[in-house]
Amino acid sequence: MIRKVILHVLLKLKYRKGKCRLLSYNVAKDVQLGYCCTIGKKAYIDRNVKIGNCSYVNATQLETILESNTVIGDFCSIAPGVVIGMGNHHIDNVVTTHPILFDKYYSNVMGMDENKIKLDGLKDKSEITKIGSDVWLGARANIKRGISIGNGVVVAAYAVVTKDVPDYAIVAGIPAKVIGYRFTEEQRKILMINESKCFWNWEKDFLKKNMDMLYDAERYVSFVSK
Repeated sequence: MIRKVILHVLLKLKYRKGKCRLLSYNVAKDVQLGYCCTIGKKAYIDRNVKIGNCSYVNATQLETILESNTVIGDFCSIAPGVVIGMGNHHIDNVVTTHPILFDKYYSNVMGMDENKIKLDGLKDKSEITKIGSDVWLGARANIKRGISIGNGVVVAAYAVVTKDVPDYAIVAGIPAKVIGYRFTEEQRKILMINESKCFWNWEKDFLKKNMDMLYDAERYVSFVSK
């Protein structure tokens, strides 16, 4: 616990200039945060996780888990109970799915020769899970490891996302399916082609001066198209 407290203090100092709120003691030392991020007290964030500007992990009431090798864009809203990037056990051409096949802990405890272990960890341990910018992950949503979620996506509460999601889609269900889009097809094309002009890429001063535009979708799309 002492090590966690020390790491917590060091991370808070590291991201103080970015005005981040780091409330959790369960954050890996190599996590990367943008400016104005909020990490709730019940968040569990594993190693090699990057979270963009103004994104937040709302983990005040429920545990929210971000597994290793996760990249999250800017202005993302992650609701309580969300799980991102849980690893998969091996199921092909093996007798058991149990981690005795790859975890040396069992070899050591049971007195077996660890050199006989033929698998190197979970099946997809090195895969990267990518979440775009301006994404809202609803409460208790589960995001499969190794998939990509586009910009502007909405994932409904309790959805289980097992495959890539296109930009600005709204998905729901188990497994999650596209049930709609946040913008018309023409608007989506404009936003996707001109992603560099989208609001999460604006400079802070420009964003402050043009906040009103974010309340008017047609005006915003018109600006991005120019």
